[in-house]
Amino acid sequence: MFIALSWCWAPPVFAADIFVEAENSHINLANTFEVNFFLDTQGVDINALEGNVVFPEQLIAVKDIKDGNSLVNFWVERPHVTNGTVPFSGIIPGGFESKRGLMFSIIFQPKQTGTGDITVHDMQVLLNDGNGTAASTTVQQFNITISREAPTSQPLETQQRDTVPPEQFEPVVTSDSSLFDGKYTLVFATQDKGTGIDHYEIKESREFHLWKWTFAEPGKWVIAENPYVLQDQELKSYIYIKAIDKNGNERIVTLEPLHTMKWYEIWWIWSIIGVSMFILFIGTKILWRKKTISKV
Repeated sequence: MFIALSWCWAPPVFAADIFVEAENSHINLANTFEVNFFLDTQGVDINALEGNVVFPEQLIAVKDIKDGNSLVNFWVERPHVTNGTVPFSGIIPGGFESKRGLMFSIIFQPKQTGTGDITVHDMQVLLNDGNGTAASTTVQQFNITISREAPTSQPLETQQRDTVPPEQFEPVVTSDSSLFDGKYTLVFATQDKGTGIDHYEIKESREFHLWKWTFAEPGKWVIAENPYVLQDQELKSYIYIKAIDKNGNERIVTLEPLHTMKWYEIWWIWSIIGVSMFILFIGTKILWRKKTISKV
């Protein structure tokens, strides 16, 4: 996303190192293995990064991607497999500085024997200097050898025993004339330090609360990505945002509507009133007929 702004950046003046590590570089064909992608900011603060992990797809396949302990706390494009690569893009509000910052980890499954390199292409890092200054980057590639003779190891657990829900977060409704034609948009993000965020779901529901009762128009959960253009541009709906991690743990956050619903604005309440009046009318008519017959 921030590539589009590259025309206004200052020339790269600081360096950032991207390096790749794994427990072993010689992998048994029968074993999955985990590769970690780190960033060394060389003592300066950075606040955005993006790149594209490239791997020998004829040798290995991605089995899982873990970003629960990532230095990135706001993914513009969460790491995912597409066309044999893993693109990623994220920002770090407030900045980040470390010699060994974990971006994410990938678990690979060998497909056949051979050698190849795992590396990151098109890597870009922005400094947290208020000017979007681009840092020059160096990337260390990681060479792997897949063979039947390499020592075997215990299989990796791609799904950890994670019972903790994603962290609490505060979604914000905003409007910007330069985005989505100025429509009201929901901005949200959270982290999960266990298995990582799997996806988000959103539900918008127009509701009227009366004492202990809640009258609501039926709404449905939809899978959503940040930012999300709201369906109810009148801002009369309760907004429910559900963050779900890769183990199925959930965190639900609720935003109250900016404009309160009146009871007469919920269409099905009028339906209930209409049905009730119809039943009352029929009941009254039956009673009247019974009284008339009894008099005869």
